[in-house]
Amino acid sequence: MKSLLLMQKKLRQDLLNKRVLLIAPDLLLYEVSNALSYNTNLTKAAVIEAIKSLNLMNIKYVKPLEQILKITINLKFLKNITVYDAIYLGLAKFVNAQLLTADEKLYNSVKELGYVVLLSEYSIL
Repeated sequence: MKSLLLMQKKLRQDLLNKRVLLIAPDLLLYEVSNALSYNTNLTKAAVIEAIKSLNLMNIKYVKPLEQILKITINLKFLKNITVYDAIYLGLAKFVNAQLLTADEKLYNSVKELGYVVLLSEYSIL
């Protein structure tokens, strides 16, 4: 398994070279902000800077459209996962894309769907 940091660098380079497009529910900004704010090694300014950096990645954010929410809720009940996790799966299914995640627990519970990839296994998909 390749190092997670190496895969993150590769993904960032692929984004800069326009080899990949990232699409995410707008929930991502809230989740990342929240997670980083609980990191005792980060200051408020560092969290703000991290979100600024995330916004520079040109991620296409998608609102929770009714069609995506329907898929999301079906996946939530099918896989017994949170709606917060299922929204990423629902969006990926809706746009016919692969979901890239660093969450191994989520990956292990949904990998048989066939469109989920661990960040640590990232290559151009």
